Amino acid sequence: MSQALGASVATYDGDDNAEIHPRYAEIMRDNGLQGHSAVERRLPDDLHEELIGHLRGDMGGPKYDVIASHPFGHTKHADYWLDGFRDRGYETTAVFVTTHESNSMLGIAHRYQKDRDDLGKGYGRWVDPRLHDAMYLNTPHIAHEFESTNRVDHIYVTNRDGEVLYENHRNPDGSMRKDLGAREAIIEERDRTPAPQEIARFDAIVAYMRSTDPAVRTEPVDDMVKMAVDYAEQDHQALRRDGTMTTAPTAPPRRTIDAALQEQLQDKTVVPEPAKTATASRLARLAQSGQSSSGTSRIARLAQSGSVPSSQRPQNTGGTPSPRGGSRDSGDDRGIEF
Repeated sequence: MSQALGASVATYDGDDNAEIHPRYAEIMRDNGLQGHSAVERRLPDDLHEELIGHLRGDMGGPKYDVIASHPFGHTKHADYWLDGFRDRGYETTAVFVTTHESNSMLGIAHRYQKDRDDLGKGYGRWVDPRLHDAMYLNTPHIAHEFESTNRVDHIYVTNRDGEVLYENHRNPDGSMRKDLGAREAIIEERDRTPAPQEIARFDAIVAYMRSTDPAVRTEPVDDMVKMAVDYAEQDHQALRRDGTMTTAPTAPPRRTIDAALQEQLQDKTVVPEPAKTATASRLARLAQSGQSSSGTSRIARLAQSGSVPSSQRPQNTGGTPSPRGGSRDSGDDRGIEF
């Protein structure tokens, strides 16, 4: 996405802030599933505000165009991120990446284990399934609020491959070009029957996660990670059986989000004047990664009920501050698709 918008665009993912800790890799390796949260506790409380403020020109320096990645699973956190740019004169675009919860949960487990299995790395980031479920459930409603209240100038919904499934844009008078449909687009893609190539990709990842070949990994997979894989597979089997086929196998390829953003930059007819100032950067790209289906995943319910031993329960990870600047917003968003 950043390549499509040009070299002057800055990218920001608050979950990367932990990597500035001088003992980041050591702490991550020593703490397993809780590694990222262990690093976060050792970071300055105001680190996020300092870094994002620098990009927005809050300290008097240059104001950058920004691609900011963060899940919009809670209204107060979505408002915090969005208003932080709109109040400074940015034109705002929200991109929601959506898929079924089984793909998302398997992606969380796969990302963690793949990095853990890498002998040159030996650690990975884990996302608390309870956090995943809460974000997943709320995302369609957040998208609808953004669109219906004109909170964003542009809104997109994409699939995991970056293909645009839906878009809408705000006119200069504040109205939206089309009838509201972001929420429905997210739900429709979540409930879609997977194509054969998607099923094959899913099954290949499951096979990798369950491999006992010493050439693949030298240590057992954590029980919590195994549970995530088991529940993801069960949910994906249900999707294969009960999903709604909405995309014809011979459907023409959709345009990518990169192409859509390039077109947006060139289309001056939809630029809403109230959202801009003479010195404002043209665009703040608020990218939403996304995930799963309806309801709390069973792995999270087990953790909530106490059925999972406390030593195996995932800890909250991530490091974006809460809207009031106090406790951190618990959530590593990368690899989560809503």
